[in-house]
Amino acid sequence: MEKKLSAEQIALIDETLVLNGLTYDDIKLEVTYHLVTEIEVLKTQSIPNSN
Repeated sequence: MEKKLSAEQIALIDETLVLNGLTYDDIKLEVTYHLVTEIEVLKTQSIPNSN
């Protein structure tokens, strides 16, 4: 299972931030970095099996 986000997924996060009014590049870059990092951490955590 791939734990890293693809370039397309990161671009979608960036686009979503712009659509929600975050246009300053330095702030957008920082927020994108934090979101990507958190998503990748969550992807590495095992999800309990509900069976």
